[in-house]
Amino acid sequence: MIYKGFYINEMLGNNGFSYNMRKNKSIYVPPLIDVYVNKNNVLNELKLSDKVAFSEIDENKEEMNVFGLKNFLHIDKNGKQIYIFDNHNHCFYFVAYTIFEKLKKMLDEENYIEFINSYINKNEKIAYLTEKIAQYNLKNMMIHFDQHKDMRVPKYSLQEFLNVFLLNEYDCLEKYRLDIERNFKNISNFVENISLNENYDISKNDDTLFKNIIDDIFSYYDKITFLYTNYHLNVGNFIVPLINGGFIEDVTIVDSLYSIDNISKELYNYNSIVLDIDLDFFSKDMDYIDDELKIDAITKCYERADVVTICTSPYFIEFERAEKYLYKILERFDIF
Repeated sequence: MIYKGFYINEMLGNNGFSYNMRKNKSIYVPPLIDVYVNKNNVLNELKLSDKVAFSEIDENKEEMNVFGLKNFLHIDKNGKQIYIFDNHNHCFYFVAYTIFEKLKKMLDEENYIEFINSYINKNEKIAYLTEKIAQYNLKNMMIHFDQHKDMRVPKYSLQEFLNVFLLNEYDCLEKYRLDIERNFKNISNFVENISLNENYDISKNDDTLFKNIIDDIFSYYDKITFLYTNYHLNVGNFIVPLINGGFIEDVTIVDSLYSIDNISKELYNYNSIVLDIDLDFFSKDMDYIDDELKIDAITKCYERADVVTICTSPYFIEFERAEKYLYKILERFDIF
């Protein structure tokens, strides 16, 4: 993955909120690190940073600059992929990345040339990958535990963002352009060389060659998805593009006592689940729902989940309170 720690200084993504009204013009996105399933390892790495992760003008017209995590964490627990991060839009990248990785592994059994050629000749390249996700039944149902619905619609879909990016409409992202175009050029040259060689025999070639080209294709989309997540999406609009991009089939929102009561009926209707938790589900405003009831519902979903995304939501819940409930959840997940 390409989360290595960086600042967003432009009026983009989460830095777009009240941008022209704020003195602070910059937010920080930390690196992602892998953590072994061990209580001490997780506790040592789960720390608040001294860098602003979210900046906004509140209802009292005061500027609020809140700190995020020192590191985003990735935990592999018996094949379940668990991601812990601060602002919720990062869920888009981690879900898409996990799906792309599954699809890439399944393509080992595909006719490489057919896949690469089809990919090159498609104008709507994101749509082509969406077709493949559906073909291999990789779509998930998202169970979204949150105080908020997060169902706003962003200006651009992932495909539309790719289109405008390639038209040079994001000058501030120019530093990423050469690397992305290099990936695409490698893929195009490969297909052109094979097309010109009438005697090309795929059976006599090392699979490594084709896997490298497949890696180039997915590296291309990894980078685009990363830019889309960080420079276009924000904390309130990441779910709709997950659905429209084919990464999840639908979402069940759990934001009330009624929805908790109904979650058990939903769980067994789906083969695969993305469990998405915003820790502001445990904010003081949600105290009318018993904590154990919330954690029991989350744990039931965890048992059927392949991907788990947990957001500390720094603007909407105090870190100490979020941390307290995160520990309780991880204990129930048998991480601690």
